[in-house]
Amino acid sequence: MFKEREIVFTTNRMYVKPYVQKIKSIIWNKFESTCEVEDRSFDSDEIPSIAMYFIVSDEQFEKLQVALPKLLPDLISKGGIHYG
Repeated sequence: MFKEREIVFTTNRMYVKPYVQKIKSIIWNKFESTCEVEDRSFDSDEIPSIAMYFIVSDEQFEKLQVALPKLLPDLISKGGIHYG
């Protein structure tokens, strides 16, 4: 069964677009799902909060949670990603 899922991450404003593109690519290539992206921050925020919404199965979501730390260690090491 497919469920609505969410990833929220924070990073330096200069790296938002590269991280969004990379995560979207991972979700598409590994799980054949697309994402909707929402910037939850204000223009003046130095560290923006970005939410990504998508639909995957429980198994796919678990695999994504294992894959992202390996593929994006800098983002993970900063504690900047949360799963919902």
